[in-house]
Amino acid sequence: MAGGASLLFITNTITIAFASALVFFLRGFSAEARRAGQRLPRSLILSAALVVILLIPLSYYGIRFFRDASENRLINTVVVREVEKLSGAQLVDLKVIHRDGGLDMIITIRTNASLDYFEVVALQKAIVDGINRPVSLKIEQVIAEQLDPLVPPTPTMTPLPTFTHTPGPSPTATASPTVTPTATPTMTSTPTLTPTPAMAEVVRTVLPILQLYQSPRGPVIGQLLPGQSLTVLYDRQVYNGLVWLEVMDGDGRVGWIPEIYLKQVTPTPAP
Repeated sequence: MAGGASLLFITNTITIAFASALVFFLRGFSAEARRAGQRLPRSLILSAALVVILLIPLSYYGIRFFRDASENRLINTVVVREVEKLSGAQLVDLKVIHRDGGLDMIITIRTNASLDYFEVVALQKAIVDGINRPVSLKIEQVIAEQLDPLVPPTPTMTPLPTFTHTPGPSPTATASPTVTPTATPTMTSTPTLTPTPAMAEVVRTVLPILQLYQSPRGPVIGQLLPGQSLTVLYDRQVYNGLVWLEVMDGDGRVGWIPEIYLKQVTPTPAP
């Protein structure tokens, strides 16, 4: 930065001196050149030579500037396009460090669920294919849940029923037949089995880190350790081809986890 500022200062100084000498020469203020028999004054020739010399570094830095700007524009375009392909991801910040062997990228994204290892690897490969340069990638995630606008219900007035008295025929006395009492059957309730929660353990895995979700692939509410005991509750859902079970850990937190990461300890009785 200091070198570029010094070069700009020297360029301005020499070009101003060259322009001044050229203006004075064109206006006829070159008596020394006429007395010495020269067609151009020495100061004008010297300024023009310095300007030509300065064109070399200026051209180099100008070409380098346009090349870097074009490369940065390509990097931003590729990163924005590939991040938008992720489910519910939004680009927050992008930092690029240029090195001799390639690029170091630090990408900050906002998502509603944690990315797994394979999604990050696929993102890195897509960026490398797009810019055709080696890239080391670091992902910083900001977990955020976005809710749709909630519209309050509109109250509706329900009309009250109006009772109208309608006169009917006068009652007439009639003989009632004798009714023989009959036995009334008694209803007997049959007890049914209520399913009880089952106990399960978290399967030991290396990757990914097991987490407890508020809903299937929803916000993370805690982490789970291999071998940790969980209580499997009644509800289950299928999301993205995985069966999710509602569980409760030892601290009383109720959340969801894929069934493939659980090992049943006690069987659940059939209803």
